[in-house]
Amino acid sequence: MSALDLCQYESVELTRRCGLRPVKAYRYGLLCAHRSVNERGFVISHVPTGLTLTNRTGVFTKIEKAAEAMVEIAALTNDWLNLDADDLSRLSEPVKAIGAKHGGDLNKRRVFDQGDIASRANRDLTARFI
Repeated sequence: MSALDLCQYESVELTRRCGLRPVKAYRYGLLCAHRSVNERGFVISHVPTGLTLTNRTGVFTKIEKAAEAMVEIAALTNDWLNLDADDLSRLSEPVKAIGAKHGGDLNKRRVFDQGDIASRANRDLTARFI
């Protein structure tokens, strides 16, 4: 069974500075894998905040690889909704390792979704993670 088989393919509304942005995504819990904004690869996003994990996972060339990484990352914690700064710090290196394991390219991360963050509060919290 592939990671994509574990996911629900659906339209997800991700919060962005310009408002809600609907994307077709493979959703697994509170994470989703989808095509990047400029459509040059695939990224993993946190659905409640709309934040991408590209500064840790990198950008994937295949949706299958992004989904594999996403499912593995989702297993790192049972509470993706209520993460605090300590949780983000603890998860940072494991998330980075999982991204690398599944072929995430950290060199492409600046091309994608940078600065596309819903609110200052989210930006401040995420800054500790990325």
